[in-house]
Amino acid sequence: MHIFLRYCYVVLSYLLIPLLLLHLFWKGFGNRDYWGRIGERFGWFPRREINDAIWVHAVSVGEVQAAATLVQALLERYPNQPLVLTTITPTGSDRARALFGDRVVHCYAPFDLDWPVRRFFNWCVERGHVAQNPCSGLKPPGQASSRDRVLTDSELAEVWRSSKKQGYPFGDIVQLLILTAQRRNEVAGMRWEEVDLERKTWTIPAERAKNKRRHEVPLTDRALKIVRGITKLDDCPFVFSRTHKTAVSGFSKAKRAIDDNILGARQKNDEEATPLPHWTFHDLRRTATTGMARLDVAPHVADAILNHKDGTISGVAAIYNRHGYTDEK
Repeated sequence: MHIFLRYCYVVLSYLLIPLLLLHLFWKGFGNRDYWGRIGERFGWFPRREINDAIWVHAVSVGEVQAAATLVQALLERYPNQPLVLTTITPTGSDRARALFGDRVVHCYAPFDLDWPVRRFFNWCVERGHVAQNPCSGLKPPGQASSRDRVLTDSELAEVWRSSKKQGYPFGDIVQLLILTAQRRNEVAGMRWEEVDLERKTWTIPAERAKNKRRHEVPLTDRALKIVRGITKLDDCPFVFSRTHKTAVSGFSKAKRAIDDNILGARQKNDEEATPLPHWTFHDLRRTATTGMARLDVAPHVADAILNHKDGTISGVAAIYNRHGYTDEK
């Protein structure tokens, strides 16, 4: 679905170019500056020798005014470093000039189209504003391919030890991902009311499940030990929370910390050790499913554990199950 929506967005964006130009032409009757510097809207910028610039983007007058304190502080702290300020409207440009004069370099941000954005970042690279073009290597929408990363037993053990060292909340979350094979957001959003310690179950309500189907997850003794070890606060419905009001976020930072712990442990034994090959939290789910296949767990049972609607290995479970069934064949 997301591929289709992206195609629609790209096609509609290009179809709207004549309307965008007509809009600028019409606005130009009220403010002739809309008729100037049209090339910048499509990624054509004047050549200026500016290196290692700081870049701040503000849409129009209000955003420029809101960013004024930040821009002023940057100018004072880095007096010898150029600052590029981009806006969308001429009024925003006028306000930037009124506030900062020649102390900033102003240009219009390009339309949200593929080639104008590429040209804009190429210009930024040439001028030294950014180190590389983030659009480089970006491919047009295409068929999404499924990942096939499965962690080895030793890699999984490293992730487990690193997560245990990290502790609450993200360390506990990762350990539960390994033990339950459930989705990251489902584990991170776990509520106390969903957990039944007596029955040793965790029930994911339909409104939180990806497939909108209520799912009961059995909790092993080790999983129960993790949950029981978490302090329950009266004013917080979430098992994992930093604010006591919302579920945790910031998984990218947590993932980096886990990887750093793993690398540190490896380098204690070998100074030339390399990091753990790239993996994601979702790969833990695939690893669990593949492990179940190695243990001869029936495909329909694995499917039920994953809370998938399909009950055959040719369905969604095939994306996660990379076991070859060599012995069974």
